[in-house]
Amino acid sequence: MTPNEKPEQQELVDQLDDANLHLAFAWRGQPDEWRVEIAPALGDLTDELLELAKNTASDLNDNRAEVTYDPEWPLNETQFFGLPNASSGNPPKAAIGGDLLPQIDNFGQLGIYGTGSRRKSNPQLYVVVAQLPDGSIAKFGRRVTARHLLKQSRWIRAWWTGEAFDLLDEGPLLTLDPFIDWIAWRDFVLVLDAPGFNRTFRTIPQLRQAVQGHVDAITAQIGIQNATEFVERCQTTPSMASKLENVVDQKLFEKPLAELKAYSERYPQLGVKWDGDQLVFEGDLKHQWSILRLFDEAGFTGELSGEQFEAPAKRPL
Repeated sequence: MTPNEKPEQQELVDQLDDANLHLAFAWRGQPDEWRVEIAPALGDLTDELLELAKNTASDLNDNRAEVTYDPEWPLNETQFFGLPNASSGNPPKAAIGGDLLPQIDNFGQLGIYGTGSRRKSNPQLYVVVAQLPDGSIAKFGRRVTARHLLKQSRWIRAWWTGEAFDLLDEGPLLTLDPFIDWIAWRDFVLVLDAPGFNRTFRTIPQLRQAVQGHVDAITAQIGIQNATEFVERCQTTPSMASKLENVVDQKLFEKPLAELKAYSERYPQLGVKWDGDQLVFEGDLKHQWSILRLFDEAGFTGELSGEQFEAPAKRPL
């Protein structure tokens, strides 16, 4: 079982009853490099963090069903994305968050927040760290935005007062939301808030770097005319680069050629163009997404109405 399945999600809820809770702040240096510090748990902070973690895990288990990851799909309160977080596959994928999550797994080695040199920026992320009875570490992350900071300053130095981090000096006061963007546990990242997750982790440099390898994986199976232009367009359009990564994960491009052609003929609105057994990339605004729509299985026919739709995000039943 994996954390995108209900039995393991219930296990997470149950283990949180006896978890040790901590709070970490993270600053991004490079796209995949972070500095992480652990905050001292003062007063009622631990109880507040436990309540936040349990409410989030219970909401995931009780109210949400997994949908296929799509960078354009915003998620609602009944959905989540389940993303394997391992450097495997062809082409290999970088771990989500780069070195962030491995650092938090070794939270005992992290520096204590507020004891080092004064910094010139506020953290981009706070993470509730739950050390579970089975020895695993569950991470509950939330992106820090301007609305979390109730005073303007170049740095945060704060303690917990029961409802928010209060000031130790003239820095800002940081509030915590009753919501979480994502949960990382047992080599999976479970996304609850798509915009918060995407703005934190789907970095443009990382996506651009992966484009050529993704296109090479596809063209090893099926030819694409104007492949160089296709690579360049994906590299300059982050939403296309992210969709490309998603379709390579799905591996539908490995389907028999006859099935791919029949599918594109059944859904001509997708705008897929063939030249013999090769796909043709067309760079105009109307057709630039066509190859990605094909491999994303974006066409859908309603069984009752018989009408055709485009369905980029598909929720398993």
